[in-house]
Amino acid sequence: MRFLALLLATLSFSAAAQVYKWTDENGVTHFGTQPPAGQREEVEIRSSAPGDLGASQIKPADKKEPSAVQAASDSQLSPQMKFHQEANRRACNLAKTELENAERLVTLGESQKAYDFVLEPRRKKVVYWKSRVDLHCKDD
Repeated sequence: MRFLALLLATLSFSAAAQVYKWTDENGVTHFGTQPPAGQREEVEIRSSAPGDLGASQIKPADKKEPSAVQAASDSQLSPQMKFHQEANRRACNLAKTELENAERLVTLGESQKAYDFVLEPRRKKVVYWKSRVDLHCKDD
């Protein structure tokens, strides 16, 4: 048991190691734990929760702003913010599609009078995808 705890502690320290970024003579960007000779650009790695798509790093937009003004201000957003917004839109579309599929499977199971052990996991998926829609589709 002590060995396992020591192993996990060692692995957690190595996960927090420094990461370096460099570009070679061909213009290819590399990342690694050891910098090449003579170069030392350290990269900061931000933490995020699984599935948030960086949403914790994004400041929410003012919801009172009209869509025409929002479209004009979209051109002033940083590339990183545009990337996160596009990722959130894609996550929203995926969640909506999966929710429709899950609801369709529940309806199909109920119409065929399926057993509860078949329907219960399907109902749980509906609840899960509804929560994902609520998370990613706030502006819709």
